[in-house]
Amino acid sequence: MKCLFLDAIEYGAGKPREDETEQMEDCLVILVTFEIGDGEKQVKRLVKEIRRIARKCGSLGTRNVALVPFCHLSSRLLDPESAKRLLSQCEQLLKKSLDLLVSEFGVEKGLLLNVRTCQGNIKFREF
Repeated sequence: MKCLFLDAIEYGAGKPREDETEQMEDCLVILVTFEIGDGEKQVKRLVKEIRRIARKCGSLGTRNVALVPFCHLSSRLLDPESAKRLLSQCEQLLKKSLDLLVSEFGVEKGLLLNVRTCQGNIKFREF
């Protein structure tokens, strides 16, 4: 599993075929790629890291988290059904403690990111 964590002022994703947009402000955006061999262990490590980083976002931390499936961080992609299952597990573990937006899996999206200009605003993690 590979992830890019972004401390964002604004996140938006448009689904051009469905004319829908999802948006969130002052949030932690996680672009996550599920890889062959990923499972419950990696999900638990990801969830722990999301909570840790969210506490440090912006000047006071954030409860706003956007979890975005993003297949462009690896060439060793997990099959779609298994990746959807892991994304759902992440959602279940996070939704009670954070204001969570989970992007739809397998849908073409336009992407808008306004990332803070400060040290440590973008982090790469591999689980």
